[in-house]
Amino acid sequence: MYSPTRVQLSLEAAEAEFNVRPEYHSVGDIDLFESHLKSSNMYVIDQNGRHTGTQNLTQFEHDWMLNEQILVRCDARYALTRYAFIKDEQNNIRRFEPRIPQKLIYDVIADLELRDAAIELMLLKARQLGVSTLIELLIGLRIIFGYGVNAVIGSADQTKTALMANMLFMLYDYLPFWLRPQWTRRVESDRGMLVFGHSSSGVSF
Repeated sequence: MYSPTRVQLSLEAAEAEFNVRPEYHSVGDIDLFESHLKSSNMYVIDQNGRHTGTQNLTQFEHDWMLNEQILVRCDARYALTRYAFIKDEQNNIRRFEPRIPQKLIYDVIADLELRDAAIELMLLKARQLGVSTLIELLIGLRIIFGYGVNAVIGSADQTKTALMANMLFMLYDYLPFWLRPQWTRRVESDRGMLVFGHSSSGVSF
């Protein structure tokens, strides 16, 4: 999921399973596909303007969605840079773009995975480097798209726990409707949770 070598092995396994060769798409391609779904009225929308389903999909849309579902499960870097949204220092919502410290930590994680070592990190760091953001997004990807993952996110400062909870809920909510699995329990608070019962995964705050 993190190491390029492991990503390639996972993609090869997916290709054998689904008989498709996954294709990487640019950010522009992904935004264009979402615009296509909306302009073609392929989303079912409720009275509050929320997407509740899809309709009238052709083979092209089905193939695209399967392609992206495979990639976000096999390649965390792709999932982060295509589908993760965060709030920046000015409180603007934008797509995640890794900073240098985040890239360095990600490379350490990828190296640990490649060596079959436990991914255990103690990060004694300066503030505002985005390291906590990266780690929380990676945890979010594991519980949303993984199986049997139990995570805990917390802080000595309870208000910071609430901020971290909001970050993970944002990650989930900004995923396209057709990409995100349905949660089975969701409690939005500094002592809340997000649970996916069908995959035996979840996170507690």
